[in-house]
Amino acid sequence: GQTLTGSAAAEVLSLQTNDSGLQVDNHHPAISADGRFIAYLEHSAFSDDANFGCQVHIYDRDTEVYQRQVCPESLTTAADSVRPSFSPGADVLYWRLPGQVDPVMLTNPLSEASATAP
Repeated sequence: GQTLTGSAAAEVLSLQTNDSGLQVDNHHPAISADGRFIAYLEHSAFSDDANFGCQVHIYDRDTEVYQRQVCPESLTTAADSVRPSFSPGADVLYWRLPGQVDPVMLTNPLSEASATAP
């Protein structure tokens, strides 16, 4: 809950439970260069649903909109070792895995650049 720039009020995001009240482990955050987008990985602590086991969350602080998607398999199996970052325009989220030259790339569906791409 600490503000990063200017005198804006701090914004608190829950990193302990999901919308259903399940305990979750949120980790490996990334923030875009302009501070607008936040992304992180979420693993549910007690879920029998393999598709829910790992999700990528992207949050647009300007519009207060969340987007969630199931993790690609490579993130699901190596989630403890990834390093996330946004592209300079925040339209792509890169997840770098150890021992892998090319990062896993996910389009940021909340960025204007992604919305206007062909």
